[in-house]
Amino acid sequence: MLRTATNRSTLLGALMLLSLLLAGTQDVHASTVTYDKDFSETPGSVLLSWKRAYYQDLDIAGSTSMQMPFGLAKPNGYDSSGSTKYPLVLYLHGAGARGDSDAMMQRTTARFFAESAQTTPAYNAFVLAPQCASSHQWAETPFSGGPYTLGAGTYGEYMHLAENLLGYLTDNGNNADLATALGINAAHIDLSRIYVVGDSMGAYGTWDIVARQPDLFAAAIASAGSGPKNKLTELLQTPFWAIHGENDTTVPNYLPHAGDLDGAGSLGMLGLIDPTFDGSTATTIIYVDNPSLSGDDPLAQTLIYTEYSGAGHEVATSWTGNTSGIQEWLFAQAIPEPGTILLIGVGGLMLALARGRKRS
Repeated sequence: MLRTATNRSTLLGALMLLSLLLAGTQDVHASTVTYDKDFSETPGSVLLSWKRAYYQDLDIAGSTSMQMPFGLAKPNGYDSSGSTKYPLVLYLHGAGARGDSDAMMQRTTARFFAESAQTTPAYNAFVLAPQCASSHQWAETPFSGGPYTLGAGTYGEYMHLAENLLGYLTDNGNNADLATALGINAAHIDLSRIYVVGDSMGAYGTWDIVARQPDLFAAAIASAGSGPKNKLTELLQTPFWAIHGENDTTVPNYLPHAGDLDGAGSLGMLGLIDPTFDGSTATTIIYVDNPSLSGDDPLAQTLIYTEYSGAGHEVATSWTGNTSGIQEWLFAQAIPEPGTILLIGVGGLMLALARGRKRS
């Protein structure tokens, strides 16, 4: 589904750039990517290969250098000297993969997209899997707390690094470093088809980053999470598929009601977005997907909810093998390549301006 670019102006971008330069709060030379190792595994019948590396940049305050591990799986048949552009899937893992290890590349969801890239031409893509440190979260809010108020206090340091890493990888000015560390060219990432997918803690991160960057992602999938209740309008700008287990006790899932006006989990967010939603019947805004029906066709929908009856938090990752049509839906979403786009690199963060869009 294509959406048209509207709303933002190059003049606004120029003013923002000027203010950032005058503020001097970020060192534009602070960010780097350093190769660590090649990582390969065969969890099924397909060899999955990743480049593991570290991204280094300043913290949110702009005063302390931090580093974050990440894995990057390249598209099947990728040629760094070619001209083909590929989508990129940003994967935000759950709490169990935190640390400094290979775990983010070994999660079910990361494997799902990396394997699809190797086996299915329609889903051939870069897969980017940053890793959050053990003492942090993508969105700094309690897992069981449900919808929250997005603000400076909920902006995770590793979310900040993940956003900046994405900007670094899509900046042609970094191509010499990208070639050395990862063997890629920034121009080969299709800016019109950047997707974000997260499970559990990463689902919170997915709701959060889409709310913070409503013009950046072509589509999002969040399984077993919740999001910011003060950014409902922004969230509606991006095609979104929310998934949850009916009996999830780790990230509870229920509609807003008199005793809890925010609700919890995916249903909490969807009930706030559309107060007429009863959790099981489609509305003019929300499409209800039935995972048991292979003929269910959500392709043209832009806000989708799938609930697994009787299931718990295992749905956070099990959705990958059970949700019919979800990859086809994700990779069908796109936003226009910007005609007049001002890309501002600040400490590795690329601000994509003049990329506003409306649903159509």
